Amino acid sequence: MKRATVLPAAKPDMGFLLLLTLVVMLPASSYAQIGGIDLDTVQAGPLDNGKMWTFEYPPAQYFTETYGFDASADWFERARMPALRIPGCSAAFVSPYGLVATNHHCVRGAVARVSRPGEGLLDNGFYASTTADERPIPGYYADQLIAVEDISDEVLAALDAVVDTTELEQVREAMALAVRGDCHAELGDTRAARRLIDRAIDRSPGVPTRYLYARGMLELRLGDLDAARATAAAVVENALPPEDPDRTEEKVAAYLEGMAALADGRASEAVERLSWAVAAGGYEYSIYRLGLARAFLAAGRLPEAMAAARQASEQRDLFDPRLDLELDRVRAALVLAEVWEAMDRPDKVANQARQFLNQWREADRGLPDLEAAEKLAGDPR
Repeated sequence: MKRATVLPAAKPDMGFLLLLTLVVMLPASSYAQIGGIDLDTVQAGPLDNGKMWTFEYPPAQYFTETYGFDASADWFERARMPALRIPGCSAAFVSPYGLVATNHHCVRGAVARVSRPGEGLLDNGFYASTTADERPIPGYYADQLIAVEDISDEVLAALDAVVDTTELEQVREAMALAVRGDCHAELGDTRAARRLIDRAIDRSPGVPTRYLYARGMLELRLGDLDAARATAAAVVENALPPEDPDRTEEKVAAYLEGMAALADGRASEAVERLSWAVAAGGYEYSIYRLGLARAFLAAGRLPEAMAAARQASEQRDLFDPRLDLELDRVRAALVLAEVWEAMDRPDKVANQARQFLNQWREADRGLPDLEAAEKLAGDPR
């Protein structure tokens, strides 16, 4: 499927129109040969688009064949972590203590700002013999790529439902803010996550259910259960009329309420609310069944916990483009390991945990799910 972008009408470029006319008027035989080259035999070369690649689509085979080393996923992971973006340039960590290397011209202005009267640091250089001798650059920063996640389908699905250009841009901004907030929450930066998610709610041109849900998830992560319940109540205020079969807002609210009850130690209440979230009509998330599996596990209803976790981990429909659900499907494997542990099946526990670790083999170190799986597998990495 190709997506077309329609731009506002503008004055045509006559040079372009003239060139277009000349091309159209060429005889058909001219297309096959120009300058003695048979165009039907022309093929794209591997480097026609240059030699710069993003980390999620690296030419691993080209690297291996050209430079004679194993360009594995582990190698790209190691190469990615030191890579930095500084204002206007690229850079890289070259020590475990934060020493950064970049080109001279990239920091010329910054060096001038930290120079003292009579110093010629641009010409003579600078060396700090101790950390106390280092000179901080006011307002300077370096961005490090921690993880890459494809959220194109989720964003495009939201944009497809919008017709008005102004509203479309507002939705785009709100989605971007919410996604950034979710990423900060995953990394444990809850203050930045809250700021971004609150901005997404403020920017939303319509019903902010998606962004209220993000706020409720953050509140659950923080253990602020009363705030999560208040957010659930705010979500319900935007529900469609009772006769409408779409109960998306009530599903979101029931999930937040159920997870709050589970965190509060009320497993039976959690099972009731999360069962309703799974059963009601509306926008579906695997995380609803994942939460229900955890509630069944807490309530000691192990066969039902196993069934719910397996449903959450089912292979997605190949015709379903919603990759946003994939993370929770993978996390369901960890819940299955926890259920096997409660059933006292150590062989099943280790096998299931290793399946999860295999799927998360490129995940960043220190994530709670990763540490839990390593403990269950008895295989700390």
